[in-house]
Amino acid sequence: MARSSTPRQAPKKRKAAELIVSLDEFASICGVTPETMRKHLAQAPADAPWLIERGRRGVGYKIAAGGAVAWWRTRSAGGGEDDAKLAAIAELRMQMRWLQCSLTTEHWSTPGGRADRAQLRQASRPAAASARRAPRPPLR
Repeated sequence: MARSSTPRQAPKKRKAAELIVSLDEFASICGVTPETMRKHLAQAPADAPWLIERGRRGVGYKIAAGGAVAWWRTRSAGGGEDDAKLAAIAELRMQMRWLQCSLTTEHWSTPGGRADRAQLRQASRPAAASARRAPRPPLR
């Protein structure tokens, strides 16, 4: 069964001297990967004048670079709420690093930890007998 055809949207009017870029080019302008930019563009307003054509399977994005870069700058600048959220996340990461370091240091400083370290050191050194190999037979 064939699908019913859907009518295409009329192309948006644009200025003659406007620079049109693809998703990959726009991502490189903004300094992120195309996958990251695709996620951001999914949240962009549908009626954005700089988004000429949304990409879909087989059809690439068409983006007016000037307006899109301005949108990206306002989006990446963030507000006061974002700064507080980023500060809280940074604090949590710092606590996690401290916890990881203290657990690692605590383990290696215990008698069991020292024994583990000695076993690792011994296992990494080849034994004298196994270090010497038997000579290989000549190739025929």
